[in-house]
Amino acid sequence: MFGEYFLKKLQQKYQVREADLGEDAQLKKAGMKFDLRSFEVSDVGHFFIMNMSGMLGAMKMETVVLAPEFRKLPLVNIDFVAAMGKNTMLAEYYDMENIGLPQGYAEKLAEIKNADRAIEDNPLGDVWYNKYLLEGSYRKEGKKLAEHFRQVGEKHIDLLMGMLEEAEIADPEHMREVALSFAQQLLDEGGPAVNSFVKLFGREKTEKIVKECMYGIK
Repeated sequence: MFGEYFLKKLQQKYQVREADLGEDAQLKKAGMKFDLRSFEVSDVGHFFIMNMSGMLGAMKMETVVLAPEFRKLPLVNIDFVAAMGKNTMLAEYYDMENIGLPQGYAEKLAEIKNADRAIEDNPLGDVWYNKYLLEGSYRKEGKKLAEHFRQVGEKHIDLLMGMLEEAEIADPEHMREVALSFAQQLLDEGGPAVNSFVKLFGREKTEKIVKECMYGIK
């Protein structure tokens, strides 16, 4: 869905090298299967795709992570979940250092969000990463919205490709430290996907997946 679309866009513009994840490329437990792919993108940073299926195909999830290293941009997480007849779409921008976005992009994200104000919000709750989320982040849910959410995801990805072109050059070492800080908080404070991973695979394996595969931290 989003992952392949984003990957093709990146490959058209940048040199993309896929990492060998070995045994972590596919994980299975309790009737759930996770397929993981991790990439280094020249002049951009780290890119990650995870597809999950479970409940005999009744539940599917895709997670896409962009951790910029060479551009001053927030961390980005895009998720699509289909379960129990309901679709959920998240496009979240975690700005830990008040980097902001290139000129005009906050307004473009707001346009996408406002166009779907009739669609029910996905409740965020009082979570630790609230303080990092940009206003234009998108969280919606409803029935029979898979195709619409695909289009929304592609709009976000198209905007991200523009942001990568226009954002200021960053210090990659510092940006990796930012990603490490976020990943560590994710492990320590938790999140829906991370909590599920810990239950399935344990803390040690989850830490490896989050740091090395998701955020490219070696």
